Amino acid sequence: MLLVSAPTLLARRAFTVPAARSFSTTRITMTGAIQKLVAGDWGYSHDEIPDLSGKVAMVTGASGGIGFVITRELARHNAKVIAVGKPTDIEEGKRAMAVDGETTFNNSTTTGLGAKAAANIQWEAVEQSELKDVLRFAKQMEGSLDRLDLLIENAGLGVMDTNLTPDGYDSHLTVNNLAHMLLANRLLPLMRKTSTMDGVKAGDVRIVGQSSELHRGDKAQDAMFENEEEFKQLIGPMMNYARSKAAVILFGKGLVKNAVSDSIRVYATHPGAVATGQADMAETGYGLLGKATAAMQKATARTPDHGSLCALWAAVAPDALDYRNGSYFTDPKEEGKEIKEADEERRVDNFWRVGQEVVKKVAGNEALIDWKQGA
Repeated sequence: MLLVSAPTLLARRAFTVPAARSFSTTRITMTGAIQKLVAGDWGYSHDEIPDLSGKVAMVTGASGGIGFVITRELARHNAKVIAVGKPTDIEEGKRAMAVDGETTFNNSTTTGLGAKAAANIQWEAVEQSELKDVLRFAKQMEGSLDRLDLLIENAGLGVMDTNLTPDGYDSHLTVNNLAHMLLANRLLPLMRKTSTMDGVKAGDVRIVGQSSELHRGDKAQDAMFENEEEFKQLIGPMMNYARSKAAVILFGKGLVKNAVSDSIRVYATHPGAVATGQADMAETGYGLLGKATAAMQKATARTPDHGSLCALWAAVAPDALDYRNGSYFTDPKEEGKEIKEADEERRVDNFWRVGQEVVKKVAGNEALIDWKQGA
């Protein structure tokens, strides 16, 4: 995620690491001049992920950055993973995952699983900016999967040049939000079925959305999501991103209010300021300033390995169940204080209603099923 230029946000969330604690994530390599000076406990480690044998997870945005690491670690701990990525990136992600050790990928260094372990990952190419393609994929999964324990909605456009999809809607809201609304809707009956299977405890089945502390942007706070026209508005590289990240939180709360019980948990997470390929998108929105900011991240931001921890904790850790359904976390075990607008019932209802209207307009009236189907 791109570091915000505002000093207050940079100071607040670039690192949330208590200095008194010890660093315990042994598989993670610290990179960057500032990161190397940090020796804190991130609240969770990849080594704490439980054995996931028999479980099926789906991760969007799996072909790079944080999503790549989430996919890798779920598969490392024996889950079958449906790894969803952009058609242009999927082969490179698949290649990197099959490397046994370090490899350069997506403008950064990462670690693969090796060909044998990577065989537990099923790669699927989906263009999330095209909701009809998301619907095609969702229907494919409906017909081929017999269970789905985890849906990690990680895919997203970063701080970048703003544009409309061919259907005329903000690309950020389409990729970061509406595509995930459609996926969750079509796959929820399968997740509901999974929650009733032998050996599955209440709350083991979870949906995790990737939000950001940048949801606090001023113009994002103004977003009411009252009508279709708001989903077409381009309000600037940072604010389009911020608005979409506020919408991740709103959608999670909408799921809890309208579609799930405590047998299925829904959480939103903040990964921290992370040096991923998303940072390179900033140049399209801010030119040389964006390029300079992206370069700075390599020295100051969290690695994708660290950035994966909050979502992984929310997805699989038993103690995540100690928190209320619909919670937003800024780090593992740290329940965030989202802006009041992201906890406002009127906006939750607006996004829930109008988001569905837009999905149906683009993907067809039959694209969405009854949210209570299979309940």
